[in-house]
Amino acid sequence: MGIIPASAAAPPDYHVINANAPFYWEWTPGGKRLVAHTQTGEAQNAPDFVRIIPANGPSGTYRQLKATLGAFDTPAITHGGKDVVIPVGTADASDLVLRNLANGKSRKIAKTLGSISYTVSPNGKWLAFIDQADSKDSSSRELHVVNIANPNEAFTVKEHPVLSFYWSPDSKEIAYVIPVQSKASIDSIFAHSKKLPYAQLQVVDVANEVSWSVALKSVLIRR
Repeated sequence: MGIIPASAAAPPDYHVINANAPFYWEWTPGGKRLVAHTQTGEAQNAPDFVRIIPANGPSGTYRQLKATLGAFDTPAITHGGKDVVIPVGTADASDLVLRNLANGKSRKIAKTLGSISYTVSPNGKWLAFIDQADSKDSSSRELHVVNIANPNEAFTVKEHPVLSFYWSPDSKEIAYVIPVQSKASIDSIFAHSKKLPYAQLQVVDVANEVSWSVALKSVLIRR
């Protein structure tokens, strides 16, 4: 894993900062550090870690968070880069925990089941996550929204399974993708084909928990 300056002349100056596999990371605001989820080796059961990696430090420099992690992909950064959200637990169940990167203090935000995909809203107030209680049953993918400052203020979107989700820039809404709820919503031009994958795009207002379909027609997902 390395960094190539965007302004670098050819050939680019490639700075290796860490070595491992796989890497799922997020930049802290200001671009001085990366918070990365990685493993110690290529083995399927290799331990997972979250590392704080300085972007301009010597190769191999990092600080590792001590935690037994659940099943997830990318960590989430909040509070201007002061805190990170990580799942603490097992692949079957874990707590989403807000951990301060300076003093290590932690507090639980939500309880999850199975594998998790999550992100913090642009304003840093909300955490949205999809969990999948049954790894063999994709229909269990539910979208949850939690107020980071007050975890009791939370709700679950009624439609599922949720395939993916996206925060609006103002943090007021989430767009999310679900399977088509009615065959009648599929455009007649495509309705004759059973091979084309379809999805429906919904939006939920996080303040009042009201959701609606963005369009009457389904969204055609192109592979």
